[in-house]
Amino acid sequence: MEHAEYLAMERIRDLDEQVTCDVRVEKDGTYPGLDEFLAKYKPIKNPTDPTAALNGAMLDQREDWDIVRQAAPESVWTIVECEGLWWISPGLHFVNRIGYLVTEEWRNGDRNDYLCE
Repeated sequence: MEHAEYLAMERIRDLDEQVTCDVRVEKDGTYPGLDEFLAKYKPIKNPTDPTAALNGAMLDQREDWDIVRQAAPESVWTIVECEGLWWISPGLHFVNRIGYLVTEEWRNGDRNDYLCE
């Protein structure tokens, strides 16, 4: 691993450790969902696989790693599986990950998880 790549990974890890995820529950008992996430953050399309999950935006944890690691940390999200449900979680995570998203719009402090229905 090159020194610049190492520093980039450390920057992402540092940011990820500072962020604790909150699940916002709406008054009607629902969670923020995929449509809200897509409209608010505008994930980039996967340049290597236009048929990828989540409207062609999911990045593979191996094949598309360079895209993820070169992105601004505030624009990186992880798709994780928890009890059979997929969630979009802010930051870079490794446990239960399905893939990643990189968005045009930065989080700017948003710590919410978004439910993929």
